[in-house]
Amino acid sequence: MVFDGRQKELISMQTNKIFPWSIEQVLKKMPGAMHAFAVGVPDKRSYEVVCACVVPKEGVPLTPDDVKKYCDDVFLEESSSMVITTKPVYHVILSSVPLMDSGKLSRRDIANLAREKLGL
Repeated sequence: MVFDGRQKELISMQTNKIFPWSIEQVLKKMPGAMHAFAVGVPDKRSYEVVCACVVPKEGVPLTPDDVKKYCDDVFLEESSSMVITTKPVYHVILSSVPLMDSGKLSRRDIANLAREKLGL
């Protein structure tokens, strides 16, 4: 198996590993989104679920409800309990992209911000 990116960035939902990059490609097409990320946040039943984190373009007043509506429109809702859906369960608006001292994106900080905003 070949991984594109870091294995630790995968979202662990039940016994499955979900690649955030395919979800992010869809989220980045959202009107008004400058940056978009998919991270795993804690869930008692599934271990982790997908959280959509969006940084809006300057001057665009996006809300978590806007992100939820977009996700409802573009992601399939699987009806079978045997099928894992990649549709984000949570929706968070970030004011900026957290960066490490090296200038690289910090997915860990994005996930921490999401958990903090969601109270998880």
